[in-house]
Amino acid sequence: MGDNDRVTRLKEQEENIIQKVVERVLANKGFLNKLLESVNNALHENQKKIKTVEEKVHRIESQVRQIDDSVELQEQYSRSNNLRFFGIPETENENTNEVIMDVCKKKLNIPLSPEDIDICHRLSRGEGATDHHRPIMVRFVRRSLRNNVFKAKKNLKGTKIIIREDLTKRRVSIVKDLIKRTNQRDVFSNNGNIFIKIKGKILKIHLVSEYDNILKTYFA
Repeated sequence: MGDNDRVTRLKEQEENIIQKVVERVLANKGFLNKLLESVNNALHENQKKIKTVEEKVHRIESQVRQIDDSVELQEQYSRSNNLRFFGIPETENENTNEVIMDVCKKKLNIPLSPEDIDICHRLSRGEGATDHHRPIMVRFVRRSLRNNVFKAKKNLKGTKIIIREDLTKRRVSIVKDLIKRTNQRDVFSNNGNIFIKIKGKILKIHLVSEYDNILKTYFA
């Protein structure tokens, strides 16, 4: 008998032994039950661990959203005395304080003094320029004065001048997205909050994270 034949016989014997062992194991119901129970227990423990990890991740995500909302809300609050004026023609060597005082007096019937304005300047062209005129951001010294000017914006009807609240970039993004999904007349802001008219209701967005729920509920 050659070496190859011996190797072949050894392999056949090994396979027969393995097959008999497997058959005995499969025939042992007690062993199989214990093995199955052990596997089920391991799976149950892993599922419990996975659930615990998922709950921790959910809590962390919730805490991150709360912190994110708090920081963003504080940023919006810091803009409470601000308004943005759009559509005012831009001239060389202009004095924006005088420009705004002139608009408020002649268009809004609200006379202002230089002491009423804390900060006033043109913004960059990427921040809402209309007709090639950069918007003017105004910070009033008193919120009550700012509110009076904002309420009087209805007097600008028929002109090219528009007054809007000074919203954070994320709130501006939400407003633009809502306008795309509905129309501009159904979207507005007040005191930094965003409002949308939809399906006969007016929805309020106070925290930016609330927008996700509105998208899921009304635009899914």
